[in-house]
Amino acid sequence: MVVLILMVMIMGLVLPGLRRSWEKEKTRGSLRELAATLRAARSTAATERQRVRVFFDLQAGRYWVENIPRHGAWPSQLQVADAHLVWQNPTLRQGYIAFYSDGSSSGGRLELSDPDGRRYRLDVKVITGRVRLGS
Repeated sequence: MVVLILMVMIMGLVLPGLRRSWEKEKTRGSLRELAATLRAARSTAATERQRVRVFFDLQAGRYWVENIPRHGAWPSQLQVADAHLVWQNPTLRQGYIAFYSDGSSSGGRLELSDPDGRRYRLDVKVITGRVRLGS
């Protein structure tokens, strides 16, 4: 009986920490997926020699690549802290980042924050089209 009580107490201490770690990794995974989508769009633009745009709906927290029906999304607990995009509709907070056949881009930045105050920043360089994810 004592062993069971000790196990329950230990689980009570360990589980909240595991949950926080799981949420943090889920957030990072979603952001890595967004960065990978941007890198794939850049690669597609260079390979197919045409402009490729990645659209963002900041109110809904989702993104998609031009002419591809599949959407991606970042976790709902993340809020947009700052965004520098080519604005398609500033009122609805919809914009895009474009990648061109020469490897360059329109450039852009998306900064998201979580409830704990942690910030995640995604930068796309204008001249090189390089995508960088940082915190």
